[in-house]
Amino acid sequence: MTIPRRVLLSAAAITPGLLATSAARADPAADAHAGANAHNDAHADADADERRDARREFRGALADLETAHDARIGVSARVVGDSRALTHRGRERFALASTGKVLTSALVLREASEERLQQIIRFTAEDLEEYSPVTAEHVDEGMRLIDLVDAALTRSDNTAQNLLFRELGGPLAVQRRLRHLGDPVTRIDRTEPELNTAIPGDARDTTTPVQMAADLELATLGHGHGHGHGHGLGLGLGLGLGRSALGRDRSAQLLAMMRANTTGDAAIRAGVPSSWTVADKTGAGGYGTSNDIAVITRPHAAPLVLAVYTTGRTEDAELPADLIAQVTRHVVDALD
Repeated sequence: MTIPRRVLLSAAAITPGLLATSAARADPAADAHAGANAHNDAHADADADERRDARREFRGALADLETAHDARIGVSARVVGDSRALTHRGRERFALASTGKVLTSALVLREASEERLQQIIRFTAEDLEEYSPVTAEHVDEGMRLIDLVDAALTRSDNTAQNLLFRELGGPLAVQRRLRHLGDPVTRIDRTEPELNTAIPGDARDTTTPVQMAADLELATLGHGHGHGHGHGLGLGLGLGLGRSALGRDRSAQLLAMMRANTTGDAAIRAGVPSSWTVADKTGAGGYGTSNDIAVITRPHAAPLVLAVYTTGRTEDAELPADLIAQVTRHVVDALD
């Protein structure tokens, strides 16, 4: 019997499709793999949606706080190791106030030999500035350089800060170092207490939350996240400009002093769970300015680097004492 040619051609055309279908049906592992991929994709999409919703709620909450208190709020928050940052006005300028003491302290720790850190720094009563709780007690005998660093960080002593400026060659010399080390944003123009004027629109002695968070992470943890305006302050141990590393021991020393800070109980520390450890430096200035920057250690989780800057819009502004704590709670909720 002879089979017509058109039948053979039809069979040849449909056979590969039938075989492919049969093969697919006969491979349950492939079906399971495809199902797992679809499930993972759906889960990832749901996580992304949840993160977007959390960030939207965060921005809305901070906008409400700004409206309620006629304030401007700047935030940069990032879990170390995660490339995503949570920001609000993150690239706007805010007055450094005493958060800048972290930068001068880090530079002194980076540059001074151990012998120099142990040397006595002499000063007079004429050198004392307003709010100098530690240096005021040591005018006669002076203080070791390392103790001046400690006084600036743990007690926010203004005379100690000015003596650190003097050690480094003055404010403009500090700014030149920051530029060399990869921070193109932060401005260091004046000494204490003039640097605290915080006049709106005045760029002197200002930074941005994003840049300060990058500098803080590099100085204390030794790596950066690439979200600064430049490469960040290369004071750490690995990224940024590695040749300018602060060194593991000095970075740990800086972080320990910030953990011992006595001025931050009502700020970031008041907005995180009690099981978290906060190493921070606060700042305050004109126009109701109040700031806090911190490295936050969490049980069984990566550290969180947080910079919160708040300021009023009028010279007589008085922002709530717990405003930074409120902002911090919103950060914690958004990153949870």
